[in-house]
Amino acid sequence: MDRGVEHLISKQQLDGTWNYGKKPRVGCTALVLYALLSSGVDPLSPAVELAATHLEYEPLPDQTYDCALMIMALSAHDPKRHRDRLEDLVERLIGWEAQGGWSYGSRNPGRQDLSNTQYAVMGLWAAARAGIRVPKGIWGPVAYGLERYSGSDGGFGYLQDGRESTGSMTAAGVAALAICRDHLGLDPEQRRKDKYGALDAMDEGSGWLGSHFSVTSNPLRGRTHLGYYLYGLERAGALVPTTQFGDHLWYEEGARQLVANQHPKGHWGSTLGGGLPETCFGLLFLRKATAPRTGLAAEGGAGGTEASLLRGTSPVHLTVSGLKPASMWINGYSQDVLRACEWPGEEGRGMRVERVIWSINGIEHERVKGDVGQPSGHERFACQYEFDQSGVHKVEAEVHLLRAPTRDGSGRLIPSAIKIVRSSELIVEVEGSCPDWMIQNARDRSTNLLAGVQMRATASSNSGSHKAHSAVDHDQGTFWLAEAGDENPTLTIELESDVTANMVVVGHPHSGSTRAGAHGLALEVLVTVNETSTYRLRMHSEEERKGRLRLPGTRRIQRLDISIPWRVPGPNGSRTVGLAEVELQQMR
Repeated sequence: MDRGVEHLISKQQLDGTWNYGKKPRVGCTALVLYALLSSGVDPLSPAVELAATHLEYEPLPDQTYDCALMIMALSAHDPKRHRDRLEDLVERLIGWEAQGGWSYGSRNPGRQDLSNTQYAVMGLWAAARAGIRVPKGIWGPVAYGLERYSGSDGGFGYLQDGRESTGSMTAAGVAALAICRDHLGLDPEQRRKDKYGALDAMDEGSGWLGSHFSVTSNPLRGRTHLGYYLYGLERAGALVPTTQFGDHLWYEEGARQLVANQHPKGHWGSTLGGGLPETCFGLLFLRKATAPRTGLAAEGGAGGTEASLLRGTSPVHLTVSGLKPASMWINGYSQDVLRACEWPGEEGRGMRVERVIWSINGIEHERVKGDVGQPSGHERFACQYEFDQSGVHKVEAEVHLLRAPTRDGSGRLIPSAIKIVRSSELIVEVEGSCPDWMIQNARDRSTNLLAGVQMRATASSNSGSHKAHSAVDHDQGTFWLAEAGDENPTLTIELESDVTANMVVVGHPHSGSTRAGAHGLALEVLVTVNETSTYRLRMHSEEERKGRLRLPGTRRIQRLDISIPWRVPGPNGSRTVGLAEVELQQMR
């Protein structure tokens, strides 16, 4: 699984997306994000945060697969953060339902099929588990519709004609009906109340999967969509639930097959475009991703990390849960502190706390007031902090306690006094927090004013297949390269209609998209706007970071000429140099 995760992360584009075949597709990005989260990748890791940010800013999709997968991914990541977007996605998906099923969506509103329908059901199920309202009335019609995909042999087919049952569609039908069963409250012991026929269709489908069982092929479809079928088998097994189909232990046999056939670089072969979907399906099977889980700790915020000082030498016992934000509280004290500071007759009712001072990395963060007029009881003096920088962080609490009045040896009253006790340092490790410039990369695609604009791109020279138009094709995975001997590499972009903007964004070609070290790096570019005004832009030496040129004011731009007067060769000495995804933006 680790190799599979590493492979997926290595294929991510600078804007947080993954490509489906040759072009970016929101559904592929959502599927990979869901697979990474299901595989245990930290929600705060750069790969996850970039993908989630991109999906936040991506226009709402117009296809069923994309919409459902986006719901699954954002629900797994942080349903509180994405609540508004999830509600919009659910409303859109519900609007596409017809006769208990789904077609490809608003762009292709043709006849319904079981493949789109199963993903729509999975999306609605994920939303409901995340606390998003899904109309209760949807589940009955969907159950009716799903039953109509069942054939006379007990299997399920792609269309509602009762023919051509396959393994992938039968697994889809069984899993989707199991979701409807749970939402409709159907009881297998009271089948007469099942007016939808869902329970019988599920049983017959499970039997079909047992009699046609295979993990080396998609039954009655050969090796076509094998990973898609295996992930469907995992869902069916988890939701029925059952450990066996027929005499076969579906997970053990499937896991052995996947492990044996994984490529050394971590991916699985694919008939679905580039291997990314197949690798996601393999990871989702191995992880048993359909088991209930969320992307968040129950109360602690994104990350699900928890660290505690519960026992030992620390005078004050602390807990920190989550990361973004983290919740921290006091959950107890050492026996020495209790003996010294509890008032007589108040044992077990808490000490009298004047205040608690929380510090992060040695700097005071927050003061929480107490009440010395009474025992603190179960008060935890909690606060929150957002760990937005990776690395090791130290959390400490300083507690000011009011000691009970006492008498000295002569019987004189000694008034109450404040005793200060300090916790030991609680170490919190934060991995892979995203810097602002990476988050901006993920947002750029949705704010690029050149998207959808007709234009003509030409260059002083082109190296191989890296033509000029690749710098303005709205795809971070492609780029323009000039020939090594071109002494003044220049890219010209002529727009058919003016674009009003005040920022030009220029990216480096990303070596992750091609052979590492195969090209040089531009350290400076000259940007000429409308053949009249030229501006100098110093580029970052890190190829992942874009150059951002803020123009003196808002301009109506019809032409850009971008030349590269200063470059450094690549590690292999190559002098080919170029640009990836030139963008125009309007910044506030």
